[in-house]
Amino acid sequence: QDLQRLVQRIDDDPSVREVAVDLEAHNFHSFSGFVCLMQLSLRRPDSTTTNDTERETIETGYDFLIDTVVLRKHMNACLAPIFANPNVVKVMHGADSD
Repeated sequence: QDLQRLVQRIDDDPSVREVAVDLEAHNFHSFSGFVCLMQLSLRRPDSTTTNDTERETIETGYDFLIDTVVLRKHMNACLAPIFANPNVVKVMHGADSD
């Protein structure tokens, strides 16, 4: 339910133009490993910024941690629309082995 609300928030908020993603995997006693944690980070408009060209700071972000082991059955249905949306830029952190 919380994951669905997060996705709905991203879909409904026109100010969300990019989503940063970081994955943590577990590969102990496993050939290929599996993702066990996902961090999604979003920017939000800075209410103190008066000029649209000013850069947003790290203080204007939202971070969400998603337990992908517990929510494994729901991940694709909930997150696929965001990752397939060409209007949302996806920034992957260190995704060389995730």
